[in-house]
Amino acid sequence: MYQIVIYKLLYADAKSHQQSRHLESPVQSQGRRAADAKSHQQSRHLETPEQSEARRAADAEAHQQSRHLETPEQSQSRRAAAAEGQRLAQERRSYQIREEAIHFKENRVVAHNCGPMNEICQL
Repeated sequence: MYQIVIYKLLYADAKSHQQSRHLESPVQSQGRRAADAKSHQQSRHLETPEQSEARRAADAEAHQQSRHLETPEQSQSRRAAAAEGQRLAQERRSYQIREEAIHFKENRVVAHNCGPMNEICQL
């Protein structure tokens, strides 16, 4: 009975949280996320090595359990999303390389002057 009450309270809290997030503007959302990131960074900075290791171990355990509980369809979907992300990253890298070759910036080249243009440089 007591657990049911707790679950109802948690559900009501989650619903109100979801509604408040839905109603906030993009600027408010960005400000909230920036404040959360700063708080998170500060708490990580103040962690001892033992606390960091314990957090990482707990994260690894939770990750292993979630992978163990996922269905084959979920695994396939997760792998497909990861493969697509890798493909897109490779495509972006290839695009950047191609763009760099097309839009060669001459001011990045070190100037070299050997003398008269009718002589072959041995550099």
